[in-house]
Amino acid sequence: MNILITNISLADAEKKPDTETYTCHIEGDIIKDYFKTSPEKERDIIRKSGDSIHIIDGNRQILMPGFIDMHAHFREPGFLEKEEIFTGLKAAVKGGYTT
Repeated sequence: MNILITNISLADAEKKPDTETYTCHIEGDIIKDYFKTSPEKERDIIRKSGDSIHIIDGNRQILMPGFIDMHAHFREPGFLEKEEIFTGLKAAVKGGYTT
């Protein structure tokens, strides 16, 4: 499936979000392209994809890589009343941590 995320800002380790809006094109689980918003280029991707494209309006949100936590402490075993691995991982994913 193709996904087109429109109307987003981008951020990464080397660049702060700017005022430009971008579009991100994803095929399967691979980011194929991202570019400054261009209705012509978006239409071209949509035309080539046919019915197999899902378009998401990013609503001026920031698209950025997932975070990496290199040192995490879960409270299992011993302090399950505070946290268990499942709830800790669920909270991490909700906060943008992917690794």
